[in-house]
Amino acid sequence: KKTVDKWMDNKIDFIVKKTSEYYDETLFRSALQSSYFDMQNALKWYMRRCVNKPNKGTINKFIEVQAKLLSPIVPFVTEEIGEVIGQKGFMSITDWPQIKDVMDDRSEDIIRDTREDINSVLTLLKLKSPKKITLLVAHPWKYELYTILKAELQNSKDFKVLICGVMKNDSLKRYAKDITKIIQKVAKTGIDFVSNQDVEFTTINQSKEFFENEFKAKIEVIKAQDSSENKANQAVPGKVALLVA
Repeated sequence: KKTVDKWMDNKIDFIVKKTSEYYDETLFRSALQSSYFDMQNALKWYMRRCVNKPNKGTINKFIEVQAKLLSPIVPFVTEEIGEVIGQKGFMSITDWPQIKDVMDDRSEDIIRDTREDINSVLTLLKLKSPKKITLLVAHPWKYELYTILKAELQNSKDFKVLICGVMKNDSLKRYAKDITKIIQKVAKTGIDFVSNQDVEFTTINQSKEFFENEFKAKIEVIKAQDSSENKANQAVPGKVALLVA
């Protein structure tokens, strides 16, 4: 499965968990909001992201799980769905969807943010039909830096404290000039989540078709260390650098 399929699977599991909690607390309106509207919103984004080419296992999971979650509220409708998908027995008495541990999956955040960044750049350039958009994923050392800073920021936002914590790592000392600028920024904004270069590169690279469909342009995804463009140095974890032609 692709990253977006795994994200959707995890999103479904999250909604199962929340909906089950609402039913346990007899919060039926909240259960309906979660099991129908939240599920439909997730589906709309997923179908958009996979360019209407969903993973068969993921889409089957969605249909079955949503029908089961809605069965206490609209049993007649869900029984009809059960017949269509070949459900054995009545939907209302089948096993409830398994409540699983849910991962903190932020993979779609970078896709949404990248789409917004591209739109902003195109608006700024007054460019409606770009021919090529290059997405540059941050240098590996920046992920190491962000991981250290995320931990340090839990204790202090003082610049001297942060720079001392970072410079204990010999591998980062040669990037001192860039690190100074980064610390000045993240000390104000904070760091909520840090992935790694391979994960972010895979997520974005697997989304090329989505971006090509969105912007009608050729999309190229490059790791910063493989690019000779100065722009590559502007990429940071969770935020790619952009080149538009």
